[in-house]
Amino acid sequence: MEEKRMVDTYEIESSFYINGKEIVFGANEKADFKYMIGFCSISPLFGFEEYHSCVGTNNYAEAMREYAERIRKEAELSLTEQRKRGIYVTYTPDECIPGSESENYEGQLIVIRADILQRDKRTVDYQLCRATGGNGCNPNSRGQSIYAVNIYDGREMRYDRTDVLGIIKPEYVPVWAKERIRQIEQKKHRHEPER
Repeated sequence: MEEKRMVDTYEIESSFYINGKEIVFGANEKADFKYMIGFCSISPLFGFEEYHSCVGTNNYAEAMREYAERIRKEAELSLTEQRKRGIYVTYTPDECIPGSESENYEGQLIVIRADILQRDKRTVDYQLCRATGGNGCNPNSRGQSIYAVNIYDGREMRYDRTDVLGIIKPEYVPVWAKERIRQIEQKKHRHEPER
């Protein structure tokens, strides 16, 4: 039997992921407010859930309106961001160096599998990362954790080795990514102490 997902005393009956957020609807018939709507964020490095911007009501229709409105707003923000980025392509294993799934990933530009990303984030700007460390970088390690920095937005993330398609072929690194990498390298050199 599947364990119930709970937030405080509310059982989560419905949730929806969009724009990097999860919108949740919970119910507890015995609470002062029977219905709860809120956001759930997952810490990218540690994986724990954080609930915020929660509201409660005793009116089911009002709760559904709030839930739907939050989904609509996040969908609009996601569409606006996609249009701004202008990136709609998804990487597949064909854009990776053959056999690179068996190589050491540390310091390499890696491609994250699209199917593990949220549906509105299954594009190259969310797939392309630089592996920075973790036991999972080594193909012969027991550990699976790979720590990486997203090239597009600089977010630090944690993935399992099985989440990675491989190392990208140099000819498939987009112009915007080369520019971001150049900026990151310049910033890194400016902050390195002299020896």
